[in-house]
Amino acid sequence: MKYYWRCVYCKPREAKVAKFYLEKGGFETFYPLIKEKKRVAGKIKEIHKELFPNYLFVRFSVEDYRTVKYTKGVSRVVLGDNGEPAVVDDEIIEAIKGRMQDGFVVLEEKGFKKGEKVLIKDGPFKGFEAVFLKEIKPRDRVLILLKTITGELKLEIDYDKLK
Repeated sequence: MKYYWRCVYCKPREAKVAKFYLEKGGFETFYPLIKEKKRVAGKIKEIHKELFPNYLFVRFSVEDYRTVKYTKGVSRVVLGDNGEPAVVDDEIIEAIKGRMQDGFVVLEEKGFKKGEKVLIKDGPFKGFEAVFLKEIKPRDRVLILLKTITGELKLEIDYDKLK
């Protein structure tokens, strides 16, 4: 039997339950979490969130498919094109684990600070200088302030179009 990392989709808010029962059944699991600061009741609190909401990595063989699929908290096993449980490369798991500090995945900082001058390197405003305001949701979008002849213009742009 070959054991590979695979991905399971858990029922909403039950990934921890699935992790508990899978580990109790002898399976190795990986449940990457991140730390995030959030304002709660006017105070900044550190919360722990799933890196991949509702997903859990489990090392198992194809023969264990039904056991994993019907574990409490598991909604389904992610299948590949061949209809079998999809394999997640060990390199991917190791890359995520390599970013962990104190049990949490550390996401790289984008690098721009509020008020910093940036250059737009692509799109209709290519070559224009702007001022970085903030990151916005979704995570790869930012808000910049572009100074034009007629005044200032707030512009939402993809992060990767700036330098």
